[in-house]
Amino acid sequence: MRKSAVDRSTLPQEIEDSVSVIIPARNEEQNLPELLQRLCDQSLSKSQYEVVVIDDQSDDSTAEIVEQFALKNPELKLQLIRQTEFSESPKKEALEKGIKNSQGSLILQTDADCLPGPEWIKTVAQLFSVNSFEMLLLPVYAEHDGSLVARYDQYETAAFQCITFGTAGWQDPQLANGANLAYRKEAFNEVYGFDGAKKSYSGDDISLLQKFKQSGKKIQSVLLAEVITETETVRSWKELFAQRVRWGGKNKRIASPLYWLLTGFLVALQIYLLSLLIFNPYTWLGAFIIKLILDSWMLDRWHSLGGKKADLSYFPLISLIYPFVLTFLFIASLLYAPKWKGRRIKV
Repeated sequence: MRKSAVDRSTLPQEIEDSVSVIIPARNEEQNLPELLQRLCDQSLSKSQYEVVVIDDQSDDSTAEIVEQFALKNPELKLQLIRQTEFSESPKKEALEKGIKNSQGSLILQTDADCLPGPEWIKTVAQLFSVNSFEMLLLPVYAEHDGSLVARYDQYETAAFQCITFGTAGWQDPQLANGANLAYRKEAFNEVYGFDGAKKSYSGDDISLLQKFKQSGKKIQSVLLAEVITETETVRSWKELFAQRVRWGGKNKRIASPLYWLLTGFLVALQIYLLSLLIFNPYTWLGAFIIKLILDSWMLDRWHSLGGKKADLSYFPLISLIYPFVLTFLFIASLLYAPKWKGRRIKV
């Protein structure tokens, strides 16, 4: 995993593509105002991008916030789409509806609880202008509030990002994150969007990545500070559980042998460490320290590549409880389907 070798001074100032920022939103009245303001303050000319928010049957004032923001900021091309139909895969349906009604040749997908920097849209459009790729995997950083569960979420999110960019560096990306994902609209239509991938509640990002790979589309990853989006961590263990079960539903449909090889190795490693703890605690301590050093180096490098400083003060404690939390989440996900944003998750 290394920082993308991109010299920003060589990127073109003239951008041919228009960009549509697609945001599926359900009950996001707390997050949308700041995100919309960030999108309004982008460095790219407002004539070259639009923002499309799809209200996914929200129970709060999500739609009203978008409408009010549009009235106060008429210079921003802001479109609100209401999704009223029931779906077993509501986020994919929302994204498809937003993309169908968008005008841009580039789709830049994010979530309502994410915050991009001012150069986000422009830099992504510049990268597409000088490269032939059809999908661009972009970095997501989680900001914690200091609590143990938030730090756990931050560390694990960073680990997933390391897998995303590490395997992309091997020219075989295994993960993607819909909180920061860009692709050409033409390529999305050529793979028929999410057709055939609507059996799970979530998984829009993984499903689309798999379809692009199967269709031979060119996929690249870029790790630059200008294209980072930041997201909040979860606020409770209950929320973490619901989120991870939702993620588990999408990941189990990945057909890649490399993904399952990596997953099997990581699971086997956790089982091995647990067995050492029970039967040979001294050997476990040595193995734990070695793993802690390697993991700490990886997380520190990931943050430094994005121009950030890693806070690893809680990492030894998180590493201690991680095998137990992971085991609990796996067993619980087989027995219980939690709710996510007021909906029962079907995985």
